[in-house]
Amino acid sequence: KVAAPYTTKLAVTLPTKANVIVLSNTVNNVALKDGVNVGFRFGAEGQRSPIGLNYVEFEMSVQGPYNNIVQFISDLESGGNYLVIDNISLLTGSNGMDGVVNGRVYFYDNGTGTSQ
Repeated sequence: KVAAPYTTKLAVTLPTKANVIVLSNTVNNVALKDGVNVGFRFGAEGQRSPIGLNYVEFEMSVQGPYNNIVQFISDLESGGNYLVIDNISLLTGSNGMDGVVNGRVYFYDNGTGTSQ
């Protein structure tokens, strides 16, 4: 009973698991806008909480000028995708910086694959 208002808010606010797949399109669009080369892949899914909160891990390879990569990460974090960047590793490369970004994107999962 106590969690009911929060569960409703999660269901309305977070994407469903089926809708998380569009994150890869969003990443590619933001990377293009910010002048960053990116490779994106989803990883392991987290353990669904009793109120339906879950996440899936992701990994991105990034390449470009340092300032472009910083802008890219900032744009992703502020883009309303409910993602968390867990780790960023950058090294100087032949065309700026090369790196890996690891994180999680959250979604609502009531066990049926829908938000209802």
